[in-house]
Formats: sequence, structure tokens, C-alpha cells
Amino acid sequence: MRSCAHSALDSMNRMAFRIAIYAGTAAGVFWLPFYVRPITDTYSLSQAFHFNNQVAIASLLLGLVLAVWWSWRSPRLESPGQFDKTSDETSKRSSTHEPGRQLGWWPLLVALAASGGELTMVCLGSGWFPIQGAGYFLNRLFLMQEGALPYRDFEFTYGPAMLYVPIFLRRLTGVSIHAAYLFTLWIFAWGGLLLLWWVIREAQASARAKTATFLLLSIFPAVNPESGLQYMMTRFVCGFAALILARMAVQKFPGRWFLVAVCHFLLGAAVLSISRKSVWRFWWPWRPTGFWNTEPGRNGWPTRRRSM
Repeated sequence: MRSCAHSALDSMNRMAFRIAIYAGTAAGVFWLPFYVRPITDTYSLSQAFHFNNQVAIASLLLGLVLAVWWSWRSPRLESPGQFDKTSDETSKRSSTHEPGRQLGWWPLLVALAASGGELTMVCLGSGWFPIQGAGYFLNRLFLMQEGALPYRDFEFTYGPAMLYVPIFLRRLTGVSIHAAYLFTLWIFAWGGLLLLWWVIREAQASARAKTATFLLLSIFPAVNPESGLQYMMTRFVCGFAALILARMAVQKFPGRWFLVAVCHFLLGAAVLSISRKSVWRFWWPWRPTGFWNTEPGRNGWPTRRRSM
């Protein structure tokens, strides 16, 4: 009886600490940045509302470190028998419900419907003339129409796909630059929601957890009032989708490291074409200082060799 009470108390303490991590991270991301002055002054919407992005990012990273540390430490608190029982149940559940087939299509269809309604109102309300953050792209699209090239003739801080996709659509359909940009906005908005749905679909979790996660993460992207391509979900999820595809390539071609390297290079180039920052999330594990000092590890992923 006493051991059961002690186990229940331990479980409550672990749950309380987990909730404290989530609450502290949320406060550090959504509340604290309004009360810490930024180190440098930059012209941005964040600073216009006195929001410190650096503090929000630091709080998020700290929360992730604490969450990872707690997930590593938590199994050690369980008794060996209980941990083995939990592992057996988890493996049984994973084999019964194959990951990737638990998350249904209806959450994606709901998000696409909400996004389509919002984009339709934006297009009709603006008279099919892109507004807000679209001005940054339209100015450069008109320069490209006159023969200028991005990164050489003018400054552009994002991947080339954000410029060449509307240019391609304009040449293919003959529509105006404004209409081509709005079509690209739809592609990036819906493509980002599809990538988010697929990334969550590949996770090891229950159908209920996946559905709740997708709906929570897709609320704002689905009704995003911004007209800038840089604010679409595609830019933020493409790196994670590439990582999953990279894992699939490693598992599909075991031991064929040249073919795997080619797949990873192409995936990195695809991510680079959208977001020049996100590509480092993908290419960093394959940097030259680490690639040649690795060996196949768990699930086929390369791991650094131990020194003799």
C-alpha cells in the first residue's frame, strides 16, 4: 500500500514538473519578450510591438533542452518491471498501428478549407492586388521581368523558389505579376499545411495526439492574414520534411552511402531553394568534419565513431 502511494506521488511530481516546463516555456515565448529590451534596434513588426525575438528564441531553446533532459531522466525513475511493461505495450501498439496511417485526412481538409476561405477573402478584398508583405517580393519580381537576377543585381534574403515560381507561373499562364504572386501564395500556403500534416503523420504517437497537434499548429497558418511568402508554413516545415525523407533514404538504401549522399544533397538543395536558413538543419549532420568519421548506428543513421 505504501509503495503504491509512493508511486502515485512520484507520478504526480513528474507530471507537475512537466507542466512547469511547458508553462515556463510558454511564458518565456509569449510574455517575457514584451518586457526585455532588444540588444539591437531593427525595423520589424516585432519591435514595432516591443516584442524581443531573441528572448523568445532563447526561451524556446531552453524549454526544449529541459524537455529533452526530462525525457532522458524520467525512464530512470521507473522500476525495471514497470519500464519493461511500458516498453512492451509501446512496441505492441506501434506494431499494431503502423505510424503514418493514424492521422486521418479530415484535419488536413479542415485546415485547407479554412485557408482557402481566408485566401479568397484576401484576394477579393484587395481586388486581386497583393498587400502587406507582398511588396517586398513584387518589387523584385518586376526587376526580374526587366532582366535582373536575384542575389546578383538586387538583395533577396530568401530562397530563389519564392521568386522563380511566380515567374514560371506568369510565363506559363500569361497572367500578370500580381496574379502569379497570388497563385504562388496559395501554393505555399496549402503546400505548407500538407507538409505539416505529413510530418505529424509520420510521428510515433496516437491518432488523438497527432490530430490535436496538427489542429493546434495549423490554426494560425490556416488563417494567416499576411500576404508575404516568407510567412507561409512551407518555409518553416520543409527542413523537417526533408529530414524524414533523408531517414527514409537511409533505410531504403542500406550501405549504399553514395546514393544516400546524392539523395541528401538533392533534398538539401530543395530546402535551400525555399529557405536558406532551414537548410542548415538538414545539412549540418553531414558537414565534412563529421561525415567521414561516422559509422552506421541505430536505425541506419550515421553516428560518430568512438576513438580507440
